[in-house]
Amino acid sequence: MVGRPKSISDKLAALFDLLITMEKENNMAPVKKEAFISRAENEGFSRNFIENALIKWINEGIIYEAKPGYIKKA
Repeated sequence: MVGRPKSISDKLAALFDLLITMEKENNMAPVKKEAFISRAENEGFSRNFIENALIKWINEGIIYEAKPGYIKKA
């Protein structure tokens, strides 16, 4: 995560850690996208930030949409 302010890098890392945690809680199965967004909002992230991060991660191949509405770490 080079080329962006440390605060944003830290937020992206925390958001990604949340995805990993939710995958572990779900026995490494894909996580429902809306459940992830909802939980991340409860953790203090804005919906806009979450959705932008998901788009970026999908485009970079960091995560993928396992099936419509479900995301998984690549």
